[in-house]
Amino acid sequence: MSNYIITSDEISVIPDDAMSVRNMLPAGIYQLSIEPMQPIRLVPFGAFKLPEKLYGKTEAHAERIIRTFCNRQTSTGALFVGAKGSGKSLLARKIANTLMEEHGLPTIIIPFNTINSDIASFIEMIDTPCMILFDEIDKVEEREITDCLLGIFDGISNTRKLFVLTANDENRINDKFMNRPGRIYYRIRFGGVPGEAIEEYCREKLKNPNFAVEMQEVAMYIRDFSFDMMKAVVEECNRYGESPMEAVQYLNVSPDLAGYFSIEVRNAAGKIIEIENSQEHFAFYPDEGLGVRGFDPDKQAAAIRSMEADKRKEVNEDEYRRLGCVHLYFKTMDYKKMQGGELVYFVDGYTITCRPCKMPQFNSFDRFL
Repeated sequence: MSNYIITSDEISVIPDDAMSVRNMLPAGIYQLSIEPMQPIRLVPFGAFKLPEKLYGKTEAHAERIIRTFCNRQTSTGALFVGAKGSGKSLLARKIANTLMEEHGLPTIIIPFNTINSDIASFIEMIDTPCMILFDEIDKVEEREITDCLLGIFDGISNTRKLFVLTANDENRINDKFMNRPGRIYYRIRFGGVPGEAIEEYCREKLKNPNFAVEMQEVAMYIRDFSFDMMKAVVEECNRYGESPMEAVQYLNVSPDLAGYFSIEVRNAAGKIIEIENSQEHFAFYPDEGLGVRGFDPDKQAAAIRSMEADKRKEVNEDEYRRLGCVHLYFKTMDYKKMQGGELVYFVDGYTITCRPCKMPQFNSFDRFL
């Protein structure tokens, strides 16, 4: 027996064993598909593949969002914002898998480049409680947001839905979503991996436990230090026996050293030498070259002894001062050690230690000269 699907301009013939009509969308994860001259379709996607263990607050966030969605009588929106690899997509996938496996509810993935009025109407037609995942909502134009999506987010539909949106750049998210719990109930920001998650991951995955502290220090200087970054650094450390600081010099991971640092310079004998007042603090910028000028009495004394041994003529006081002058040049990314949040450089026999600090308050313009 065959089935005949009749539309306004065509009839499709489908074998009886190839068709199943249900009044509820089955549990599963579906990718929305749009093709020219074809109706909108849902293509089974299969369960998301998740890591064996989830670190940080992923499971706690997923449990809270699902519980809230199940307890509310209206639709619920959740916005996840953060850099790529920060964990927002992992959280969305965890929620989708849990809804499918434990609650029997489906998830529909809506690519950002498919959003139009037809998509909005299609979503309204789905009367099964489900999760709708809008990936990279910050890339959707304002007109599509206003004309196509606001209605369904405002709860006009009679069917409860969990709308999950991901975005890479919070500044590009449409203002009509922000500070509107009626539309977007939750907003979760994803920054760097929290310290306790780094500690736990290193304890389980890092072969050399002595590198765990340095991993925390490396994370301090990498903006939005993600799980992807942490995994790569640990993998590289385990493979080559290198420290995290050494590993990041090869990886596609760049420390962000922008900010203000106080500077201390010690000579080979470990004595702190005097540096010019205007150089007590530096504004660091990534991969910038910096020069430090100072005075080292030990260098001056050694030069004087050398002159005396050579029976050279006496020099005046200013010339004596110049004998101890030190000019050191280094690049911000060429640090040799990270320890306790400090950056350590070795230049021409001197040790330069840079410590993060607040922007200094200058009393006069002369400090900038």
